[in-house]
Amino acid sequence: MTRTAIIFPGQGVRTADLRAIVEAHDPELLRQLESLAGPDVFARAAESTRFAQPAIFCVDLVLWQSARSSGDCGDPLAYSGHSLGELPALVAGGSIDQDAGLWLAAERGRLTAAVAQETDGAMLALLGFGIEEAAELALEHGVHLSNDNCPGQVVLSGARKDLESVLRTSEAAERRALMLDVEGAFHSPLMAPAVAPFEAVLSQVRFAAPQQPVFSGIAAEPFSDIPAQLAAALTQPVRWRETVTALQRFGAEEFVECGPERVLMKLVNRILPHRNGGPRP
Repeated sequence: MTRTAIIFPGQGVRTADLRAIVEAHDPELLRQLESLAGPDVFARAAESTRFAQPAIFCVDLVLWQSARSSGDCGDPLAYSGHSLGELPALVAGGSIDQDAGLWLAAERGRLTAAVAQETDGAMLALLGFGIEEAAELALEHGVHLSNDNCPGQVVLSGARKDLESVLRTSEAAERRALMLDVEGAFHSPLMAPAVAPFEAVLSQVRFAAPQQPVFSGIAAEPFSDIPAQLAAALTQPVRWRETVTALQRFGAEEFVECGPERVLMKLVNRILPHRNGGPRP
């Protein structure tokens, strides 16, 4: 059986029309979600990360449960998630239970949304830029690398006015850049006020050693200190390109995305265009 890396997306996937999927697969999980975040959580996911994060967690989790029960996961070798996706990955890997994962997702969304409201932060995708080039541009404009997603796709976070300056510079040079439809400067120092409160939340959860390795997106290797690294991920960049290559070196022959779209598989296909077996249908 093919050894697989199971990967979970974070924000950036659609959720508004996916309430029915969660209800069909796990109505009790939906009840818990709506008791934490409100009955209109899916409809309001585009409004704020406060709603988007727990909604995405639930969608990821039920799609993993469905893939596992149908045998579509192959032989899971390791797990990982992009940003918020680390929480369903930790549930799948056996480190935390479903209830704890949902509570962490809701608290993470609430805390980061509160910080975003107090800071005029944003995120900007640079398309066709190398990581070194993006780092130089970030330094020049006083912003931060927040996502190294794949070759030719790097995301910057920072004050909106500074990112708008980056955008103008890129457009003047006839380079592609795109302001993302998010409410804050995630994975950057602007999220620092959320770290201590999230650490307090994490301290109330019991983490077990994963039954199978779960790779941290900020370390690009298996988690070594789960609570500390989950808290640090609020302000540190997502090293997704390096995480995918690390999973392949670990022995993953194929990648299976448990999410409503193929957002991460598109990145995997650009990171590992010649991997054995090609893209999974």
